[in-house]
Amino acid sequence: MNWKINEIANLYDISAHTLRYYEEINLVVPNRGENNYRIVYIRMNIYNN
Repeated sequence: MNWKINEIANLYDISAHTLRYYEEINLVVPNRGENNYRIVYIRMNIYNN
């Protein structure tokens, strides 16, 4: 299943902006399609230390 950034953000009760920041610091890594759009987040260890 493909997840949009807002769907993942809602799932973890964070903003899409925060999720993009997590991506920027390599805390999460999305797969990207040919158009470079995010397809699915493959690592969602936001709350795990």
